[in-house]
Amino acid sequence: MNGGTPSTKIPEYWKGRIPWITGADVIDQKISKVRRYITPEAVENSATHVIPKGMLLLVTRTGVGKVAIAPFDVAISQDLTGIIPPTDNICVKYLFWIFSGVNGHFLNMNQGTSINGITRSDLMNFVLSLPPLSQNKTVSPPSSAPSTPPSPPPKRSSQKPKN
Repeated sequence: MNGGTPSTKIPEYWKGRIPWITGADVIDQKISKVRRYITPEAVENSATHVIPKGMLLLVTRTGVGKVAIAPFDVAISQDLTGIIPPTDNICVKYLFWIFSGVNGHFLNMNQGTSINGITRSDLMNFVLSLPPLSQNKTVSPPSSAPSTPPSPPPKRSSQKPKN
């Protein structure tokens, strides 16, 4: 699934509780922190998608090749692609390790003049061998990450304190 950025011209979109991340938020194979939160209306009225907890996040622009497993439901910017495999025959943790190991392959496909990235067709044409599910489930999980999103910061009052 592709991501997108809700309009920053509509401030109400950015006052929600849905975590929204960019490629810069993926550090050391996990979401480092959530800096912005959006509303359900922002999701409905933009190209962003909410990637379910436990699915793969691959940075395909500005930081190509970084990968993480979503530790909670998270909306993504256009820097990321959410990969939601059929879990009846593919283990997400196995894909995590495969994509972590082929980072150089994606960097070689990196293209663009102002914003580098890999194309959707490059990603769709990426071929990998999958062992039977019983074998690809035996990989170790990535380092621990929180299972619930951090809360958005408290809303600031626009009123001045009374003396």
